[in-house]
Amino acid sequence: MSLTVAILIILLGLILLLLEILVIPGIIVGIIGVLLSIGGIISVYVNQGNTAGNMVLLGTLVSTAIMIYFTFRSNTWKKVSINTSIDGKVNTFNTEQIKAGETGVAISRLAPSGKALVNGIQVEVHSMEGYINEGTSIIIAKVDENKIIVKSKS
Repeated sequence: MSLTVAILIILLGLILLLLEILVIPGIIVGIIGVLLSIGGIISVYVNQGNTAGNMVLLGTLVSTAIMIYFTFRSNTWKKVSINTSIDGKVNTFNTEQIKAGETGVAISRLAPSGKALVNGIQVEVHSMEGYINEGTSIIIAKVDENKIIVKSKS
């Protein structure tokens, strides 16, 4: 095997290792990459001798160190990571505005949870009786922190 082919095998191994780190989850591609790199280095030692083998080994170690350095820099991870934030919020309401015993109307089907209009405020409610159809009058049975339990008024 020529020196050029061995170096191409080593480079292919390093590329597979880089893909393992950045793109493809799992371990198989990384193992194949490491095995290709080791196989390329061994073939240089066998076919070209110790001097060429030592130079290729040193070059592989240096290029691997440079690759790892640039891969783990913070800017690299900022470019490939997801930078979105979750801006949803929990069912928030003033406990003074909504109390047990008050009435409202289901504005969506409660199966067993859905939306209701109570005192002009749209809130998420949970039915204690199972399904309640849209437009049905409801009464608040219990308010637990941010969870409103309702039942059908009829």
